Amino acid sequence: MTHCASSLRPAEIHRQGIVFRSPHLEVDAAELVWPARQPGAETDRHIHYRVRRREAVGVLVLDQAAGEFLFVEQFRYPVAERSGGILLEIPAGVVDDGETPQQTAHREVMEEIGVRIDEPILLSSTFSAPGYSDELVHLFFAEAREQVDDGGGADPGERTRRVRLSISRARQIWENGEIADMKTFATLAWYFSVQGC
Repeated sequence: MTHCASSLRPAEIHRQGIVFRSPHLEVDAAELVWPARQPGAETDRHIHYRVRRREAVGVLVLDQAAGEFLFVEQFRYPVAERSGGILLEIPAGVVDDGETPQQTAHREVMEEIGVRIDEPILLSSTFSAPGYSDELVHLFFAEAREQVDDGGGADPGERTRRVRLSISRARQIWENGEIADMKTFATLAWYFSVQGC
């Protein structure tokens, strides 16, 4: 069954305010009211919760001369029970106040893997989990220019380890479904579809 776009929107949204706040996120609530599905039926009312986060970036970094991608491994508590917690990811982080996403891309790559990059190319700006969060992630591709240090993360409670993988090895684990992080999976999908290798 198809629906016109207007029938997908609630008729009313009653905001109920912040129900939780931490240094990194907020959770707010709203009652969404949809028109009755059939004449004479009651309207549908549901409480929805939304995780509010600042914008973020993720950067697929390629060392062209070496033919390698540069990733980070780090522990992710929210997924520890399902995956063991150690994920292979592209460098990523939150856009700080006063920064552009491009500036954040340069900073996060330096902090996490200790590399200076060429100007990052924006691939897409996507919602990471629109079913419950408004987090917008800007995905970039960049070529490594210079290795400065080992990186390792600058935020308290963050530890990262730089991982270099050949393009062929990265493609193998991507094709085998071994990439558990969505932003990493998506940027590799872009690279392999565009480059055809």
